[in-house]
Amino acid sequence: MKPLTETFDQADIDAILANKAEESPYLEFKRADSYTKVDIAGKVGDDAKHEISRDVSAFANSDGGILIYGIAEANHVADSLSPIDGNIFTKERLEQLIADKIKRSIIFYIDSIRYSGNFSQSIYVVRIPRSSSSPHQASDGKFYKRGNFRKEVMREWEIRDSYNRPTKTELKILDPIIKGGIRHGVGERVVTYNATIEFQIQNIGKAIEIMYKLEVMIPHEISRVSNEPGYLQDFFKAKSITEENYDIYSIPHETELYQNEKLRMAIVTLILSEKNVMIAQHYPIKMKLYFSSGFEEKEFLLLPYLQHQPSRSSSPHPLELECFQDKRRS
Repeated sequence: MKPLTETFDQADIDAILANKAEESPYLEFKRADSYTKVDIAGKVGDDAKHEISRDVSAFANSDGGILIYGIAEANHVADSLSPIDGNIFTKERLEQLIADKIKRSIIFYIDSIRYSGNFSQSIYVVRIPRSSSSPHQASDGKFYKRGNFRKEVMREWEIRDSYNRPTKTELKILDPIIKGGIRHGVGERVVTYNATIEFQIQNIGKAIEIMYKLEVMIPHEISRVSNEPGYLQDFFKAKSITEENYDIYSIPHETELYQNEKLRMAIVTLILSEKNVMIAQHYPIKMKLYFSSGFEEKEFLLLPYLQHQPSRSSSPHPLELECFQDKRRS
């Protein structure tokens, strides 16, 4: 499924149907009559207008999502085309209806897809980002959010909490930048291997963050070898405690992190040897980011990021236990 920042076309709709895409908190399918149902005067009926405002506002009040008018679903799975006559029920009419029926104004985008250029076979893809000015009220006077496969009426505390969304900070742990290389080798055998990791975060919210902390949990055997005399690094001064099989390093930061700004929180080189490479195979490195509005956790196994190239003439291959073993012993 495409992200909602990208425009949809006929190939995307065909793929949704071919793959039997399933509805989710971020995706919903609507038959044509969800938009084209009319009253006796030939205008879009009030029931349809209310339903459209409820569906669109629920996405904006939650994490955003994609609403596709013109696909019929069966048991929450894309089943068949249910195209709209775009000559009568236009994209502009849908845009105006959404703008008129939802209070406060929201940001949204509509992609109009005409099958084989035929306006009478139209699909409208409404892309709704997560709103920083929520909550938004539907035309029936209620506030809605997205559940699993449906919209739900927001409770009082959720509405109150949503009003505070623009002032809440939101930080994210980015994928680490990992580089590796042989530290010491004998022939084609690896004796020790350097794995350098940069831990980065990003402010993805609408507010500036000034107080945050990253905890990095490294398997004890890897941490111990990497912190031996001769391998001393500033990173290891941040050690907090040892817990079960892990050493925990706490890295606080008190400089402002602006909207969309990225920051390298720490860098460390871990030393892998035959004795501890098996630990790296089974015990992930864990991260936990604390900030004023919450926290985020992430973890990864180190070895899939690393490669070993025994000689200049050979091709690199994944680093594994066999790279550290003397082939003559087998």
